[in-house]
Amino acid sequence: MATINKIPHVTWRFTKANSVDIDIDGVKYKDYSMNNVSGEKIPNTFDESFKHKKFGLSDEVLKLNEELRNLEEYHLFNDGDKIKREIILNDDSNVINDMHALHIRRDMKASIIFDYKSFDDCNAFRNSVYKIKSEENSELKIVLIQRLSEKSRSLISLLLEVDENAKVEIIQVELGANDSYSNFKIHLDGKKSKSDIQTAYFVDGRRYLDLGYEMTHTGQESDSNMVIHGVLKDFAKKRFAGTLDFLKGCTLSTGNEEEFVTLLDPTVKSIAVPLLLAREDDIVGNHAASAGRIDKDMLFYLTTRGFDTLAAKRIIIESKLKPIFDMIGDENISEELLLDLRKGIN
Repeated sequence: MATINKIPHVTWRFTKANSVDIDIDGVKYKDYSMNNVSGEKIPNTFDESFKHKKFGLSDEVLKLNEELRNLEEYHLFNDGDKIKREIILNDDSNVINDMHALHIRRDMKASIIFDYKSFDDCNAFRNSVYKIKSEENSELKIVLIQRLSEKSRSLISLLLEVDENAKVEIIQVELGANDSYSNFKIHLDGKKSKSDIQTAYFVDGRRYLDLGYEMTHTGQESDSNMVIHGVLKDFAKKRFAGTLDFLKGCTLSTGNEEEFVTLLDPTVKSIAVPLLLAREDDIVGNHAASAGRIDKDMLFYLTTRGFDTLAAKRIIIESKLKPIFDMIGDENISEELLLDLRKGIN
């Protein structure tokens, strides 16, 4: 049993919001081949700047990835690179413990898409680690899409360093898996460094989603933003823990975290733990979380315009998640995600 996604400062134990316990025993190594791998071997020098930064869902999850790793890539981006990775899990290759090192040099601009899929009846296990270095004045967009089967488990551990005047945009889409867990640790080390997270999720049935994001501000005038839009249906459960941590010296920095959850049924459960930690005076931190049913007036308006109730609900839900799908910048993927969303709503 492993305790994962523990929040930086625990609250009352009875709330059951401090962490999650999962069983990761029994996972075994499997070969995994991927036709479109073009990354290089990770150089030893890449990890040096990350040595003293703790990250990941837990030490046990990171150890499992290291011991059973079957895919490893290093991407040294060139200016203008637009890379797409489609990672498909099937009955023969249903376990992946992958490591992706992403390095964008100063003054460059690039993007990369990771799209994880599996067949409907595949019992897949995914344990992904991302280490990202963004140098001065660079811009990087990272898209993480998870649409595994409802028999699958998804684990993500992400560590990001952002240097001076650099900007990193992360778009996360969670539509699949029986249970899915993500831990993002973002370090805004440089002056005027910036990080932006946009997340969309749809969780139905008895599925579970757990998101833990931590923005650590070190550099002066650094800026962070996390906006999460989600929908819960049937007996689904979700926990979101978002932390803004302003360290001494990060004067004039700003941070924002917002989550908006639409509850389609009274049987769903949504937990939100927004944290704001401040060791510096001259900073601005905002956090907000809202959860509620579909607006009855909006639903009534649409039904009086010729839409049945289901179609009206679908329009309202799509209006919340589709803008994030469109941020991906790939029309085919955005359309596929929209179709997947409609299947879940129906």
